Amino acid sequence: MDSPEALSPVLSQLAFHVVKDLRERIAPLRLAPRPIRILTALRANPGLSQQALGALLGLAPAPMSQLSDDLERRGLVERGRRPGDRRAYALRLTARGEEVVAEVDAAARETQRALLRGLRPEQRHDLLGLLRRLADVHLLPGDLPLD
Repeated sequence: MDSPEALSPVLSQLAFHVVKDLRERIAPLRLAPRPIRILTALRANPGLSQQALGALLGLAPAPMSQLSDDLERRGLVERGRRPGDRRAYALRLTARGEEVVAEVDAAARETQRALLRGLRPEQRHDLLGLLRRLADVHLLPGDLPLD
């Protein structure tokens, strides 16, 4: 059996490969990782305030505001007043924002297929189950890929 020290470099190399592959696939979208995280989080949490979304993603108010402004200019998100709090904005994906998230999802599926190509179906199932178990133990709820 390999030494326990062998796991870290292998995981690091695989993570580098996966991120590189995914970034190449989504390059035509011309979006950096942070805006993609925002769009993905908004799909899961429509109508969150800008402040709540920033807190979920670990972004300070100023960068969150700048990113929201850019995504709104690009037609990917829209802001609306939150009922009961006229100082806070609720963010929602536009139809184009939904399309972009779907494109990112499709690219991620292709990256995953390419990565797992050499494994039999039962090996893929086992590997994904073990990785999910590790993620459940070690990742925070707000942790998202691509950053």
